[in-house]
Amino acid sequence: AYADRLADMHDVVKGSADEAEEGRRREHQLKAQVQRLQMEVRRNASSRGALEELFTAGQQQLRVARSERDVLAEQLGLCAEEILVRDGALADSAVFMQELKRRNVQLQSNLHDLLVRIGENRAVPDSPKDEGVFGLEHIRDKIEQAVRDASALPESERKDTLKALRLRWHPDKNSVLQEFATEVTKIINEAVDRHA
Repeated sequence: AYADRLADMHDVVKGSADEAEEGRRREHQLKAQVQRLQMEVRRNASSRGALEELFTAGQQQLRVARSERDVLAEQLGLCAEEILVRDGALADSAVFMQELKRRNVQLQSNLHDLLVRIGENRAVPDSPKDEGVFGLEHIRDKIEQAVRDASALPESERKDTLKALRLRWHPDKNSVLQEFATEVTKIINEAVDRHA
């Protein structure tokens, strides 16, 4: 019986030793798995931190872009208002100049009538041909010079220069001075035809 008990105890000790070995092996596996999970957590935390930084930077850039957009929209509004004011002033100036020309013609006519009435038969000179920088003769001279200068340029530059000149004086681009722009456009076309 003692030998049987000793054999049973031996089996129990051996089973316990096997279980202890199996426990150590499982513990080792679990430790390795815990280490892997910890590394993964650290990596994810690092990635999450980087993503949060990117997100924060993106939000900041978006705020800056919105602020710049608002400033540009405000500037655009101010420019549009200024254009309207200048267009109005230009239209008023054109009307005023037309009125001055009409009054000048009327005054010349009145002067002529007065001179005839008082017996002086001296002729009143016609209105001068030269109307200053806004006269067609002055503009014709300047356009002739510009077209001559453009003719000396290489082909592509010449075309660009003439196109810009035509666009500058196109009647559709000068609604306030449309009749004047039409005359200037005719002068440009004649000068181009002469120098082509």
